[in-house]
Amino acid sequence: MKLIVEVDAGREYLGRITGVGSRGPVFGPDDVCATARGKAARAAGNPERDPLRPFGHVPFGNYKFKEARPIPDEHRAEYGSHALVLEPVSGQALDAESYGRLELLIHGGDPGPDGRLRRTNGDLRVDAGMLSKLVRAASGGGELLLEVRESKPGLLERLTGRRPRPSDLRARRRDEDDDRDDDDWTDYSWSPSTSSDASTRVVGGAAAGIAGAALASHLAAGREATGGEDADAPGETGDVATDTNY
Repeated sequence: MKLIVEVDAGREYLGRITGVGSRGPVFGPDDVCATARGKAARAAGNPERDPLRPFGHVPFGNYKFKEARPIPDEHRAEYGSHALVLEPVSGQALDAESYGRLELLIHGGDPGPDGRLRRTNGDLRVDAGMLSKLVRAASGGGELLLEVRESKPGLLERLTGRRPRPSDLRARRRDEDDDRDDDDWTDYSWSPSTSSDASTRVVGGAAAGIAGAALASHLAAGREATGGEDADAPGETGDVATDTNY
């Protein structure tokens, strides 16, 4: 099976994920978030959310499924029941590997107060229903591939809400920073990318080398900050002056 994620170049809007088999579409299209959190990216030294660098937007390109990791109960509000781990194969995804982006996760997590998918630390987020379908597909024994590609949303999609933005959490501001996606849910001390089971055992790969250094830097910055996820500071995409309900 192949998963196809289509999202705009700037990752301003939610993308669409579809599962395609040998005989055509199997499930979807459904919403998927490929947008990185502004605060997490800034804390990791990637304020532009460059897809090539850790904590940036999800890189375009091709990936192959590696494993599914169960999420401990205490972290399921943020990540859902499982995280699917994929390795880069080609395209921008493979270029990003040299900067430490050794894995891409697909995970779930509770929606924002407006019911929309929330931003991530550089991964793909889907809703609980889609996550269940993906876990079943991954456990089927066949090859599971992923392609993340650009798809420019049309004017009608934007105006009708068929291509909404990630969750807008302005109503949940908790500090003096003008970060409107800050809901304080993120636990900077744990991530499914550094855990292979419910005991959060640190494994190789994303926890090693450049990625480990980036993660350590991010954790240190996260402990000093107010925490949580955020969309964008004033002047970036998602500011109140420009962000609408679509």
